[in-house]
Amino acid sequence: MALLPLGSSLLAKQLRSYIDRGHGANNGPFVMYGQSAQATMGIYIGQGLLYQGVSKSAFKIFQDNLANLDILTPSIAIQLCGPGYDSTRIFGVAVTSNAIFAPIQSAINA
Repeated sequence: MALLPLGSSLLAKQLRSYIDRGHGANNGPFVMYGQSAQATMGIYIGQGLLYQGVSKSAFKIFQDNLANLDILTPSIAIQLCGPGYDSTRIFGVAVTSNAIFAPIQSAINA
């Protein structure tokens, strides 16, 4: 029933694999974009968070549940933030089916 884009789960798995292998900047936030089939995805992990830890917890939960969501939407996003959090301590993922990076880049860089 979900309208989430084809390829979302595979793309999340690929991005997690990249993070789990220790790729990405060590002196700044981890920002990555990807596209698979109809899915376009972006992820932001603040430099104050352990990238692999976020990948194996919050991002894994997101990935594991993408195929099971009972929603009618062409896009979805999650973000961990709160009072007093700055850009070094937040995490976010956005997925869309329009195969265009601009909306994802806008959401992740905001």
